[in-house]
Amino acid sequence: FEIHKRLEKFDEILESSLRNLRVLADVNGQSLFVEKPEKIPPIELDAGRIEQVLSNIVGNAIKFTPKNGHIKLKLKLSDQELLIAVSDDGPGIASDQLLKIFDKFWQAPSAKQFGMGLGMTIAKGIILAHGGRIWVQSELGKGTKFYFTITLSKT
Repeated sequence: FEIHKRLEKFDEILESSLRNLRVLADVNGQSLFVEKPEKIPPIELDAGRIEQVLSNIVGNAIKFTPKNGHIKLKLKLSDQELLIAVSDDGPGIASDQLLKIFDKFWQAPSAKQFGMGLGMTIAKGIILAHGGRIWVQSELGKGTKFYFTITLSKT
């Protein structure tokens, strides 16, 4: 993936990404919560690409979470990285499907809407190109939690 890093304010990227996603969640009767540190330092990243990651992951959470469900973004800051966790109370993903989730063209058998099956593959490529990590935890009937990290800029 081609990325063009610049020093950016993550709060602004997050708000920009969530603007349209909040509307979609509202239409579905879902609650979208954000828990984050008060101050996140500027981070060297490709804003458009990180917005794409947020849109893909949160968009999937909205797609798979039932009406009146909850989606939560929790951001945690350490010395080296920003950890973003996106959790939902959707149907969850079977353990045998978890290994395939970042594969090209893979779609959950329970998908109500069909796409190209590239969203998670693209998200993974973008995060890896930023030097971060991405992974998923899920259990059937207990929702799904996606995690990804963005390395903080060295000052």
